[in-house]
Amino acid sequence: PGIKFWVMVPRSYSASRPAGLLLYYHGGGGVARGQVANPWFHNLEKGFGKSNFIWVKMSFERNGEIGGAKYNATLYALAQVFATYKLI
Repeated sequence: PGIKFWVMVPRSYSASRPAGLLLYYHGGGGVARGQVANPWFHNLEKGFGKSNFIWVKMSFERNGEIGGAKYNATLYALAQVFATYKLI
């Protein structure tokens, strides 16, 4: 509850060419919805398609909740990515 993640895979992804992994946490204040309104974030997303990275974007709706819940959510998200895609 209160924890979401998105997995972005470039169109160029191929199991024959393993991808790198980019794990993105939004900043310590606010929530991810506020982060995506920033121009730098959109520039990062525009350039994403040219990369060979699988991007996992984590979002925590309750910023005061640190430690265990965020750590466990990250492990869950990474386990899903490692089970689905071939990474470097």
